[in-house]
Amino acid sequence: MANLLYVPILHTQKEVGKIASAISSANTPIPAKQEKSSSASPLVKMWQGIQGKIEVLNPPWKKVRIYQEALPVCGQEERIVSHLAKNSLNHQLIVKFLKRGAHLEGTEEQNLLLREYDLLAHAFQAAEGKTSMTAYRNASETILADRDQFIAQRVKQTLKEEETGLLFIGVRHKVDQLLKQDYQMTYVIYRLPFETVHSIYNL
Repeated sequence: MANLLYVPILHTQKEVGKIASAISSANTPIPAKQEKSSSASPLVKMWQGIQGKIEVLNPPWKKVRIYQEALPVCGQEERIVSHLAKNSLNHQLIVKFLKRGAHLEGTEEQNLLLREYDLLAHAFQAAEGKTSMTAYRNASETILADRDQFIAQRVKQTLKEEETGLLFIGVRHKVDQLLKQDYQMTYVIYRLPFETVHSIYNL
């Protein structure tokens, strides 16, 4: 039975916008000015913690396949990750692992992603710039379930028996429930106090 390292994540509002732009422009990503994060910020510490947890597990990098939420199957996967790494600690970590020999897989169906981001954009507009998460979540449940099915099938189609999967996936997803019968699941979770998570994600 193949191993699957499962990393629940959250995206900041800035990351969501940049991811949506990269998906819409998969063939010609919009250049972005690099933003720096303070090494002492809660977000940086969180991702350092996630990396530390993965490092302890010490997967065989040349036999690791990385799956990333919101990364479409499009033939431009590495280009998108490289582009987003300018502003995303999540994608910076993926770049590090790719340099060690890991393989990157397109993970999601592009049209489903664009439909969900369209819903999210309308939620922002309806709340006059403030996200109406309740309305967004209610409207996106069906799309989310379809995304989970696609991601699960994508993992099953590409992850070989002797390999290790590394899945970075949003906390609302339930992909683990669809894959737990087929893989040895290891949950990679770096816990922060609720107040710290609140300050990062404006929850």
